[in-house]
Amino acid sequence: MEKRVRDEPHPRSLAAPTLAGLLSAGREEEENQGKGLIDIEVPKINCPDDIESATLEHQNSANISWEVPSASDNSGEEVSVQVSPAFTPPYLFPIGEVGITYTATDKSGNQASCTFSIKVIDLEPPVIDKCRSPPPIQVAEKEYRVTWDDPQFSDNSGAVSMVTKSHLPGDLFPKGETVVQYTATDSSGNNRTCEIHIVIRGSPCEIPFTPVNGDFICREDERGVNCTLRCMDGYDFTAGSEENYYCAYTDGLWIPPYSTEWPDCSLNRLANHGFKSFEMLYKATRCDDNNLLKNFVDAFQSALGKMVPTFCSDVDDIDCRLEDLPKKHCLEYNYDYENGFAIGAGGWGAANRLDYSYDDFLEAVPEDELPKPSSGSVDVVHSRVKRHKKISLPMSDHKIKLIFNITASVPLPDERNDTLELENQQRLLKTLETITNRLKRTLNKDPMYSFQFSSELLVADTNSLEAEKAFLFCRPGSVLRGRMCGKQNLDV
Repeated sequence: MEKRVRDEPHPRSLAAPTLAGLLSAGREEEENQGKGLIDIEVPKINCPDDIESATLEHQNSANISWEVPSASDNSGEEVSVQVSPAFTPPYLFPIGEVGITYTATDKSGNQASCTFSIKVIDLEPPVIDKCRSPPPIQVAEKEYRVTWDDPQFSDNSGAVSMVTKSHLPGDLFPKGETVVQYTATDSSGNNRTCEIHIVIRGSPCEIPFTPVNGDFICREDERGVNCTLRCMDGYDFTAGSEENYYCAYTDGLWIPPYSTEWPDCSLNRLANHGFKSFEMLYKATRCDDNNLLKNFVDAFQSALGKMVPTFCSDVDDIDCRLEDLPKKHCLEYNYDYENGFAIGAGGWGAANRLDYSYDDFLEAVPEDELPKPSSGSVDVVHSRVKRHKKISLPMSDHKIKLIFNITASVPLPDERNDTLELENQQRLLKTLETITNRLKRTLNKDPMYSFQFSSELLVADTNSLEAEKAFLFCRPGSVLRGRMCGKQNLDV
């Protein structure tokens, strides 16, 4: 509000004087010498600037102070100052706006006035005094009518002007949770919202979720619910997850317990990876040296690893590789028995030296302690004992057995195509089966035929190569089910 100053001359002020009037006044002045001139100038007064203030906390008013204007006059005499309305600072003003006018009057009756405004604004939203949600409701119906108590609000201004609501008590609500909102607004436009939560639950043993790409097939009896997970065609439940679930009416708890990790059904794809396992012997004078074994395995893997990809080079989309870390075993062949020999596998040491034969027990009986045989058996008994006495120092040789896998893979099409994927899978297995002949030719020539480590020469026993049937496998995160790979539940 603009300050306003109003100048009001004394009512006795005259219009412009005439010559006759001046002469008359002159005579009067002469007659009344000692008297002063007439004052027609109004006083001077200035009001403070307009004031705006927020209400005190939780109250509907504000305590306002201001400086009372002072007035001055050309006469130098005291000036009377009046205020309307009659407010004296400090003053407690309610919410709203009011104008205050100060009027100054001098001794001659001349007046001047000014006005300023005081505005008290409300910035506080209403207060929620009561906002209670009803307890959860458990019903068999899909929808249910629910009632509750309306929320209660209050405001520092003294009253709430309007309350809006999203639902009414008695409305129908579906299963699940619905949020009902009440919004209270005061006269200054401040508002606050109360939320009431309506929760409708099904039966104690209601299925808590529907698996992706599948469903639960359930059967009820008087004690509870039995459910089995079923997946759509072309999908399978994640490996390691449960297929069967049970809930008893007595406690409403599922076994296994419900969690966000309950399984979904994953898309099955035909396996596009395969492997073939091989065994190979290398001759050595001894293999009890761990450093020798390690160096040999590293050299074997490095050399053969570079050659294996060429085994599949005639098939554009199939990739072949040597699997890392072949297994190694040290074998000792003992030839100190006329009736045969024994092999010790799995490393070096007395526990793995199997030097026995079917007639070992005879070595423990000295010749002179043997009983006299009957005439019909002399030659046989002495013949067997003499053979053992003729045996010289034991003879043996060592061989290193390597077990290694060659893997092959073929890319999957972007979209599932069972016909194409099956054709690729058959080509993959066929390629793995043909690797054996190529591997045998590779092992018959350098650098795979022999390996030299200091004074030790290891030579391939090419006739010892053995191969198992090619198998399919799935990459980590999936498991093989027949010819299909399904997603694995890694959280189990």
